[in-house]
Amino acid sequence: MTAASLTSDEARLDIGWVISATLRVLRTRAGDLILVALPFLWLPSVISGFAPDNRAVTLLMNLPGPVFTGAGSLITYQTLTGALPVAAGEATRAGASRFGTLWLVALGSGILLVIGLILLIVPGILAGVGFCTASAVVMAENKNTVPAMERAWRLSRGQRWRLVGLTGLLLVASLGALLLGAIGFAILGAMGAKAAVDPVANLGFGPIFETVIAMLTTVGTAAAYVGLRKAKEGRSEEIARTFE
Repeated sequence: MTAASLTSDEARLDIGWVISATLRVLRTRAGDLILVALPFLWLPSVISGFAPDNRAVTLLMNLPGPVFTGAGSLITYQTLTGALPVAAGEATRAGASRFGTLWLVALGSGILLVIGLILLIVPGILAGVGFCTASAVVMAENKNTVPAMERAWRLSRGQRWRLVGLTGLLLVASLGALLLGAIGFAILGAMGAKAAVDPVANLGFGPIFETVIAMLTTVGTAAAYVGLRKAKEGRSEEIARTFE
């Protein structure tokens, strides 16, 4: 097999590696991820839950989300490529500095996903996974909206069904986290630990769940980005040196 064929579109994304990498980042960088998630995911979700049913409030509370997406993607990228580690504060500043681009990437990807779903379900799903790594591209390669989406689309070429499978696994993991949380609350309640359950319930099980899902999907898609680059362009150490 030639070197050209190893870096071609036929090179396969290693789903097993992506899953393992996702779990490694969640385990080793949980503290930094949580520090970023609290003000940009959990707190807005709590405020939205307690605020009057107002669409403007909901939209406003969704605005900080891209900062976490950028910060979480950068933390994941730096961790997996062996580059200089980035702390929560530095990652947050980086995500905030690219807020506009990250927001436009999310908007553009969402619009294309909706159009694809309206036309036919399968194109919509493929469009969704085809652009899923665009935020990681923004942070790792310092690209603007359209170039980042084009780059993500090219990286996903020939890999989109594997990305669909990865998305399904992330969904199953998310539902598993929800189920475990519900079982845990039920057990504590049955044991009479009302004092332990009530504070968490008052802060909203929904916001906690949403934060966990966002952490899982952000790290997972950033790991997929690194995995796609490894499959098509070389080892993660070489990828890291490219942008240092």
